[in-house]
Amino acid sequence: MEACIHAIVDVLEHQYRKYSDVDITEKLKETKFARTHNIDTEEVMGMFSATIVTIQRAPNATICFLSCKMRAQKK
Repeated sequence: MEACIHAIVDVLEHQYRKYSDVDITEKLKETKFARTHNIDTEEVMGMFSATIVTIQRAPNATICFLSCKMRAQKK
């Protein structure tokens, strides 16, 4: 068990080494409060997934209709 945990730690250290070796400048310190995700993008992807269901239910729906529907949901 101990060898397995050491192997996991080694892998994690290797994967995150480039982040821990970064020289923190004043410019980088300014970004510490930046969002780490993009909620708007996630919202659009969710709407796109819902649109796929609409396409399956209404195969004759035009691209223009689907685009307008997504924009209306976004506002």
